[in-house]
Amino acid sequence: MNHLLIKVFAGLVASALCSFGQSSLVVNMGFTTGGMFISDNGYIGTLGYQFTVGAAPIDVLSLGICNWSEEGLANSHEVGLWDSKGNLLASTIIRAGSTTDLFVYSAVTPVLLEANETYIIGASYIGHDSDLIGISDSYNGGSPTYNSAVTFDADRYDSSLSGLIFPTMTDFPEWQGEFGPNAQIEVVPEPATYTLFGLLFCCIFVVVSWCHVGLVRN
Repeated sequence: MNHLLIKVFAGLVASALCSFGQSSLVVNMGFTTGGMFISDNGYIGTLGYQFTVGAAPIDVLSLGICNWSEEGLANSHEVGLWDSKGNLLASTIIRAGSTTDLFVYSAVTPVLLEANETYIIGASYIGHDSDLIGISDSYNGGSPTYNSAVTFDADRYDSSLSGLIFPTMTDFPEWQGEFGPNAQIEVVPEPATYTLFGLLFCCIFVVVSWCHVGLVRN
């Protein structure tokens, strides 16, 4: 019985800690088919999506891009993160190369995204890029799963001759995101959560002490 109580308390702490672990911004892209080619007559397209953070702030730890072929990226791609006013908060370059990972990430200096604020993520694709991007289209059954810490708002895209830019355009309400870009994030625990952790650890200490005393008496 004593050992069972210890396992229960330990499980509660582990569960609480896992809920604040690192995870992806986009959990599942929700496609029935693969990506498509981008062709913009020599322009460099920046494509992605807009999202709003939920009740708890999040840290962005790395930015990445989808490797649709799972054989590697033919070209390098810039990935950027902006606030709703177009201020660039973080960016990185995902280098071309062989990999079997569905998403290829590069670490950035952690960026805190505030609760209930809107942000945009985008990745650059050169004209006639042999790397693919996918558009999750609700008309064709696309239903991506975003991290529960955020809410999807709209697709975002734009093009330039100079590379990665803030994507201002959002014209297709049936699009559920362009993949493309992704990020690895962590939910920032509220102060009350730290208090809960402390109480759980205290409970474990009490139970372990009680069990120890019982073993000594026996």
